[in-house]
Amino acid sequence: MTIKIGIERVISFLAVLLALLAFRKEKEHNNTGSTHLVENNGTVYSSDSKIIFIGGVPKSGTTLMRVLLDVHPLVRCGPETHVFIDLLKLRYEWKNFDELRARNTAAGVTQQIIDAAVRAFLLEVTARHGHPAQVICIKEPFLMTQGGFLASVFPNSKLIHMVRDGRAITHSLIKRNLNFPPFSPTDHLQNLKSWSRIATGMHSICAGIGTSRCQTVRYEDLVVNTEKIMRKVIQWLDLPWEPRILQHSEVMSEVAVSHLETTSDQIT
Repeated sequence: MTIKIGIERVISFLAVLLALLAFRKEKEHNNTGSTHLVENNGTVYSSDSKIIFIGGVPKSGTTLMRVLLDVHPLVRCGPETHVFIDLLKLRYEWKNFDELRARNTAAGVTQQIIDAAVRAFLLEVTARHGHPAQVICIKEPFLMTQGGFLASVFPNSKLIHMVRDGRAITHSLIKRNLNFPPFSPTDHLQNLKSWSRIATGMHSICAGIGTSRCQTVRYEDLVVNTEKIMRKVIQWLDLPWEPRILQHSEVMSEVAVSHLETTSDQIT
């Protein structure tokens, strides 16, 4: 038993170390010094602006977290954009799939060019898909899988990794008949295996970024001790406390919600 626990700790340590090294390499690679500015109704944003990214396995409480932050007068998150994670997936494929990388390189499209373009696109979406605010925010499931890249190209951003018990996640997915590949709307075992793999990877990425810029929040803790957890989150974000966070259900008319979000019926 002692040997098994020791091996597990070593593996966990190595995973965090590899994530940290990958983040540092990503940061060095994307330090191009170029500045892309985006204007939204008189407010100008750049890659150096304060941005919050909320991610996690689907049904892990990302929507609840973004609503609680949306209530804050200095923050604007807004509904899921969907195009955000789609582009991040493409960027991952362009970088890691040999055939695609070779094709792009042959055409003179380097990874540095791709990353600069992706950063500009993501900034446009984040800054302009809602009203201007001092701190802008994006929430989408799976976002944490690309947390290292986001942290490197947006150096003043902070990431919130939402975590929930895998049994509750698979129950929610199947009860609501939701299809989020590799998760299944019918197979609990497949969902638990996928949850274990993806949640562990996200945890390693967050640990590699460091606690000053990435925090893990357990959904269960957020629900049971909302004020305690949110005060910690708000302080970590360097924002003043906002009492309305604890009465978010009373001001939902001020929170933008898309009827196409799978959790919109649960927060309105």
